[in-house]
Amino acid sequence: MKSALERLYNFKENLLFAIKNSLDNVENSFSFDLNLYKNKFISAMDDDLNTADALGAIFELVRDANMHILGKPNVCKKTLSDILNLFNELTNVLGILYKEENTGEITKEEIEKLIEKRNNARKEKNWKLADEIRDDLKNKNVIIEDTPSGIKYTFK
Repeated sequence: MKSALERLYNFKENLLFAIKNSLDNVENSFSFDLNLYKNKFISAMDDDLNTADALGAIFELVRDANMHILGKPNVCKKTLSDILNLFNELTNVLGILYKEENTGEITKEEIEKLIEKRNNARKEKNWKLADEIRDDLKNKNVIIEDTPSGIKYTFK
């Protein structure tokens, strides 16, 4: 169950990251019918609160969004936001995904400054400083990941 819950948290973090880095006015080359997942979820809940099938509908949404949308270039911000809104709506009905961000003693502004400093160190090929900053963030429960769209960070 823990790994399934982590999969949902990771999906939400990846979706938020994609929204932050997406473009506003891009036409999608694919169709994504969110009503399909919502209707499956509603049918499951109407079936004597069949939470197993309701969770199944959420995981189908996660799987299909991961396969067809996340990580693709030029995905419309509105499409990503619509997916996030539905995902939040469905998970809120079941009362899941209420994890508090644990940044310890470090603020988001400090994290972003350290990430910028690390990026500059990497551009200057100062690998020692870049590694030290990464390790410092890790000690403060901040995990950074280099992606093609930029640096993504999450909290342990």
